[in-house]
Amino acid sequence: MTDSADINNLQEKYMIIGTFQKSHDEAETRRARVLKRENNQWGFIDQAGKEVIPAKYLSVGVFNIFGYAKVRENISLTRKVNCGQPNPCIEKENLPFYYFIDKNGVQRSNYFENINDWDDNEDYFIGEINKRNEIVRKKDMHVICQSKGNTRLSIDASRYKLSDYFIKESRNDGKKDLVDIKGHHLTNFLYEDVIAYNNFCFGLVKKDNVYTWYLLNKDLKPYGEDFYTETEMLDYNFSKDVITLQQKEGFFLINDKGKIISEKYKSIRKTGDLFLAFNGKFTGLIDKKGKIVVPFEYNQADYYKDGFIILRTNRKDKTLYSFYNIKTKKLVNKSLYIPYKKYIVVEHNKNFGILNQNLKPLIPEMYKQIQPLGDTGYFLAVNHQDKMGLLNRKNKVAIPFIYDIPYHMLTYNFIAPKNESEINTISKYWLCFKKDDTFGILNYKGDIIIPFEHNIMTCFSVIAVSENGKLGLITKSKKRIPAEYDYHVMADGEKNGFYFVKKEGKLGAVDENNQVVIPFEFENVDEVMDDFYAEKFFVFRKRFGYSLVQKDGKMFYPYDFEYEPPKMKEGITIFDNKILYDIYKNQINIYEAEQEYLDKTDYE
Repeated sequence: MTDSADINNLQEKYMIIGTFQKSHDEAETRRARVLKRENNQWGFIDQAGKEVIPAKYLSVGVFNIFGYAKVRENISLTRKVNCGQPNPCIEKENLPFYYFIDKNGVQRSNYFENINDWDDNEDYFIGEINKRNEIVRKKDMHVICQSKGNTRLSIDASRYKLSDYFIKESRNDGKKDLVDIKGHHLTNFLYEDVIAYNNFCFGLVKKDNVYTWYLLNKDLKPYGEDFYTETEMLDYNFSKDVITLQQKEGFFLINDKGKIISEKYKSIRKTGDLFLAFNGKFTGLIDKKGKIVVPFEYNQADYYKDGFIILRTNRKDKTLYSFYNIKTKKLVNKSLYIPYKKYIVVEHNKNFGILNQNLKPLIPEMYKQIQPLGDTGYFLAVNHQDKMGLLNRKNKVAIPFIYDIPYHMLTYNFIAPKNESEINTISKYWLCFKKDDTFGILNYKGDIIIPFEHNIMTCFSVIAVSENGKLGLITKSKKRIPAEYDYHVMADGEKNGFYFVKKEGKLGAVDENNQVVIPFEFENVDEVMDDFYAEKFFVFRKRFGYSLVQKDGKMFYPYDFEYEPPKMKEGITIFDNKILYDIYKNQINIYEAEQEYLDKTDYE
C-alpha cells in the first residue's frame, strides 16, 4: 500500500489515517498514525496497512530523526495510603503519562507527566515527573542531568551551543547556576543568575535591590564595578573572543582577558565580523581588535546582506549612500542604492549605472533611472529623453528606448526570470510597456506579444486591463477574461488557472474561460504556505472567520473557522476543537474528538 492507494477498507477500521512518514531520518520503512474506531485510541500502521504498533495510546506524535515518537498512555500505578488499618492499604489508579517509543513500539524513555521540547533544539528535551525534571538526549534517550531537591533545570535553546555549561539550575531562593552534562556547577550559586558565552561569563549581582550584570574573570569573580552591561546587550554584541560592554562613561570592546581594546564610543553594535561604532557625532566601523576600518564620516550604517554594509551621509536635500564590502574590504564613496545579490545601482551627479558585486562597472552612469530585474542580468532603464528600454549586463540594448515611462516603472515587469540560467529562454518572459498613452506587452527580445491598444494596464502575475470603469484580465495564454469585475486580487492560484476577482464587493475566482470556480461570497484570500495545504487549498477570509477551499473550487469544510487554520504535522492538526486530517494528501477530513488527553504539540 502506498500514500496514493485506495484506503476505503482501512477507513472502516480507522477514523483517522495520517500521512506516511519515515520512522527515522534514514529509514526506508514508513509509518502512519491512525485512530482506531474500536477503542478510540492511537497507533501506527505500515504501508501494507498492518497495525505494527498497537492502537492503545491517548495520543501519538510523529517520529523524530532518531526514530522515536512521543506517546501518551494511561499507566496503572499502585500506592500505599493510610486507611485506618494496622498496615497501609494499596490503592490503584490509572494516570496519563508521556514516554517515547521506537519504530517497533518498544518503550525507550522514562515516564513523564510533561515534556518540554523545542523545534530549534535538536539535541535535548526536558521531562518532568514528581516535581523534578530531567534533561534527556534525544538521539539515545539518555538522561544527562537530573534536578535535585527543590531545584529546577532548564535549557536556553538559543544559546546552549555557545558553552559547555548550557543547563541552568534554579533554586527556590531565586539563585541560578550553570551546569555541564557531567553535573559540574560553574559558580556554585554565587550569583543571582549566570550566563556563559564561549570564553565569557557574566554574573548577576544584587546590591541595594539593584541587579547588575558583571563580566567575570577566570576565577569567576567580577573584574570590577566599572565593567557592567545590561542583559539585552549580550545578545547582539557578542563575538567569539570579544564583547561589547557598557561602562559608566560609554561603550568599549573587551577581549576575553578583560582588557579594553577600543576607544570609548557612545554605542557599539556588532554587524557581521565588524562593529558599528558611534562617537556621538558620526558612525564608523571598527574590527574586533578595535582598529578603525571605515572612518567616522557617516550619519548611519547598517548591515544589508551578502557582505555589504550600507553607509548613509545626510545632506540638506538628499541622503548619499556608500557601502563597504566586508569580503573585499573595499569602501565605495559613491551614492549607492541597496545592492542586489549580483548587481548594485550606483549614482553620480543624478546619473545612474550598474556595478557587479566585485565593483566592476557594467553599465555607465548615464541613465535617469535604472533597475535590475532581479539577478537576471537585465535592467529596465530610462534615458534623459524620458524614454524607457531594456539593457543586458553587457550594456547592449535588448529593447530600444522608444517607450514612455508608466506610472511606476518598476512594478510593470510582468513575468521576470528568476536567474541568469534562464537567459537562453528569455523570449518566453514578458514586460509591460507604455507608448502614446496605450499599453502593450513585449518579450525580452522586443517582440510585441499583446498590441498597444489598452489605455490602462497593470502587469503583475496576470495582465489587468480597464474598460469603461470595469476590469478584465489577459492570461499568459492570451485568453481574455471580459471586463466585468471591480478588482483583481493577486494570488498564487493563478498558477493553477484561478483568477481572483471582486464583484459587487465579494471575492471569488474564475478560470481563463470566465467560468466561476469559487463562488463570490468571500472578503479576501490568503496564500497557504504549508506543504500539506499549499498543493490543494486556499484560505479565504469571510466577515467572521475563515474557510478552507480546495483549489478545484470544492469547499471541504462548510462552516467558518474562528482562526486561520494552522499547519499540519505529518497530515494531522488540531483546530477549532476538532482534528483535521489529510488522508494521504488526497483530502482533508474532520474528526470531532474529546480534547482531554490530546497534546496539541503532536499535531501542530
